[in-house]
Amino acid sequence: MIEILKIIVTILGAAMISNGETTVNQINFDCETNGTYFTGESVQTGADTQYYTANRGTLSARYMLKGQDYAGDSCRIFIENNAVMGEPFTNPKIVTDSKALAFLNNADLVGKIESEGNKLAIHIGQRLTQIDREAMAKTKQHGRVEEYKYAARRNGRKLTKRAMVYLPAGYDTETDARYNVLYLMHGGGDNTTCFFSDPRSPLPLTEVLDYLIASGKMQPMIVVGATYYDDDQNIGENKMEDAIAVTREFNKELRNYLIPSLETHYRTHFNKRAKQAVTASREHRAFGGFSMGSLCTWYQMAYDLAAVSEYLPLSGDLWIYENGEKQSSEVAAKWLNDRILATNLQDSFKVFAYTGTEDIAGGPETNLINALRSLDGGVFSPRNLEFGVKEGGKHYYGDINEYLYHALPLLFK
Repeated sequence: MIEILKIIVTILGAAMISNGETTVNQINFDCETNGTYFTGESVQTGADTQYYTANRGTLSARYMLKGQDYAGDSCRIFIENNAVMGEPFTNPKIVTDSKALAFLNNADLVGKIESEGNKLAIHIGQRLTQIDREAMAKTKQHGRVEEYKYAARRNGRKLTKRAMVYLPAGYDTETDARYNVLYLMHGGGDNTTCFFSDPRSPLPLTEVLDYLIASGKMQPMIVVGATYYDDDQNIGENKMEDAIAVTREFNKELRNYLIPSLETHYRTHFNKRAKQAVTASREHRAFGGFSMGSLCTWYQMAYDLAAVSEYLPLSGDLWIYENGEKQSSEVAAKWLNDRILATNLQDSFKVFAYTGTEDIAGGPETNLINALRSLDGGVFSPRNLEFGVKEGGKHYYGDINEYLYHALPLLFK
């Protein structure tokens, strides 16, 4: 889900009644929240009513909070949270008078209740739509993937690089069309083919792209599987230290070699005659990646925000080092925020980040997102940063391509 609110509940007292067949608990509580979307506290005492019979238990909590939304406007939020005891998630309903949070009215929301010390934490977020696998299997319009080679230079060496390029159905016949471009970067030790053909993925990205485009859920676009390594053959010779360095430096290759070559070869919005051609076409370009590719995405944002307008860091955080030591999420967040503030583009980029609860990078990326959201005077807000976490999501392409299923329709809007 995309978490919107985390509400901390303090129990004030409880009362119980039972007639031998039904037991009712009424629990009174106060609550508060200090999050990205809304900061506030209880208007008055809330109540959670719990019904128990021989084989079923339900709860229904109702409460109202007052405070400020992320736009800085005063508002109120009423929440009714219903659940069946023993089920992992609750079913919240929200009514709010906030204009910025109006999307929560009648939204399909999901909740989760967890203990936090001697209090309770109520997580409420937007439910991600389920993948329609039956409709995907019936898709009749199919794009194709082809190899594209280009010349590049690194540390004075000439390189012949390759990328795998997905061209949507209709590319060959709709010759007047111009396409936005999404660059995707693989994980450590992987290569340019992994998103499209990795045998470990039960959800091939080509099928996701074909379905989303054919169903009108996303714009037809060109998707490029690139690599930060020298090529697809020498991956085993690159140690982790090398991978960190090349992910950090790839932004130069993207701007100076890959974009001018590939986006001239294919029908894109790139105009090589335009002044500052890469920057001029940034609104038609997105960049994302998985694991080390996610690190490459954060570095792209930090070092050349002017080349790309939208970013998809998938299961990977930002690594900042000082004296050989990796710094905390708070240090990394401030470093990134300061670099973006130094540009004139802090109001013209978007980030769609995803991870899973069982992903080895899930905790680090969550910490980074929370640090970015918590910065005083920071550039990140719900207007440009969305973060989704899959319950049970792991560190592999099956879940990553599922995140792309949800993220791709959001690009270039």
